[in-house]
Amino acid sequence: MTRHLFRTRGLAISVLLAILFVATNLAADVRSTYWGEVDTSNQATLQQTVHDTIRNHILVPYTTVNWPILEAADVDPSNPGHILDIYKNESYEITSGSRPYNREHVWPQSRGFPQGGTWSLHPRADMHNLFLCDVGYNSSRSNNYFGNCHDGCDERPTEFNNGVGGGTGVFPGNSNWRTSTTWQVWDDRKGDAARAVMYMAARYNGGNNIDGTPEPDLRLTDDINLLQTGAQPVAYMALQSALLQWHQEDLPDSKEIFRHEVIYGAQQNRNPFIDFPEWGDCFFLGDCSSVAPMTPQNVIASNDGDDVTLTWSPRIETDLDGYHVYRSSTSGSGFARLTTDPISTTSFLDDTINPMDLYYYVVTAIDTMGNESIFSSEVTSQDFVGVAIAIPTNPDTPYIQNFNSMGTLVAATLPEHFLVAKSVANAQTGQIIWEDGVTVTDFRGGNSLSSSAANGIYNFGAGDPSTATDRAIGFLSSG
Repeated sequence: MTRHLFRTRGLAISVLLAILFVATNLAADVRSTYWGEVDTSNQATLQQTVHDTIRNHILVPYTTVNWPILEAADVDPSNPGHILDIYKNESYEITSGSRPYNREHVWPQSRGFPQGGTWSLHPRADMHNLFLCDVGYNSSRSNNYFGNCHDGCDERPTEFNNGVGGGTGVFPGNSNWRTSTTWQVWDDRKGDAARAVMYMAARYNGGNNIDGTPEPDLRLTDDINLLQTGAQPVAYMALQSALLQWHQEDLPDSKEIFRHEVIYGAQQNRNPFIDFPEWGDCFFLGDCSSVAPMTPQNVIASNDGDDVTLTWSPRIETDLDGYHVYRSSTSGSGFARLTTDPISTTSFLDDTINPMDLYYYVVTAIDTMGNESIFSSEVTSQDFVGVAIAIPTNPDTPYIQNFNSMGTLVAATLPEHFLVAKSVANAQTGQIIWEDGVTVTDFRGGNSLSSSAANGIYNFGAGDPSTATDRAIGFLSSG
């Protein structure tokens, strides 16, 4: 896409952009950057750095403000304009006023942060913990703790929608099951509920929020004698063992991932156990044997024409074994590993390139157990670009060339009778309007223009052109 020397600015993430992200997220993995400061070395470092990453999120008030966000998050994938509730699996038309659905606090607000309590603000309104739910089923669940039913359980059946749910009379089938104290979520959504409760235990560990309001310390337990109601400095939810079981048996699916991105778009924080399900046992049980290091950050590619040098910031995990480097000729796929064994340095020289080809690189971290991180953000070798320019039919018509994918070193040879200008207007002979700080010099066609030229083709922003805040656009016109 050609941009006429305007400088692009990042836009605030909205629910709409979060939805669009889900449809176009093949270009980048937000996990690789959002969780970049997390230390997966052991249980203690994981707990602390995860909490530090997700705390102080944007507070969306628990008022009419969050209704459209939750309705976007819980939209029925097969029936737009409807929501799909968490327990009954009923598809309800989105409406206002008297709704057949309401907002279910999966971690019940009466267990640690009731309305009006001093600990109520962020936890009560946290949308990672809020699901749209059939009014009757919400009332039936009440503040029961989560667990697997064994004897004397009442069935709360589901409806058949989106290829799941429906049927009655068989345990567990596709139904929810309850006693006077427990609630067993049906199989297709039990992992969703578990990860919401796990998130709450990670997000809220006491102390004050950034705005100074106190927050509860929420913890999971298998000891039901610890469960209390009312505003509590330390509050418990059970059963941890059942929740971790459900978390493993019902891993995140497309509906939950979509929902997650919508909530992230509004609150600007993420649920760690949706992004990295393997963190569950490490965070709550201390078993970190299957947890990989986090992704290397700040990967940079430098191209001198004959080879590409990659550099990145070191990882902080104490069980780190090293790094692997991957290369592809296609953005987003087809990556082949260039390193035979993990390398301990934070740089890598690729001297096997063809200077005329474009390459894409990613870096991973690997620990002593062989657990490897997800790919880093992709970088490109495109630091040296030649430009092919078509000659306009009318020599008096300005020709605009797109240079927004160029790197830090740019060179071009122009056809005869052409000027190149860094300008807010068309570069016409005698009418050149240069930006501040640029010495006016005419470079006519046939000259080889480099990045050191006083005028020429310039790159205003460093890094990936899809995320750089300023990106140069070249203007060419007849001279």
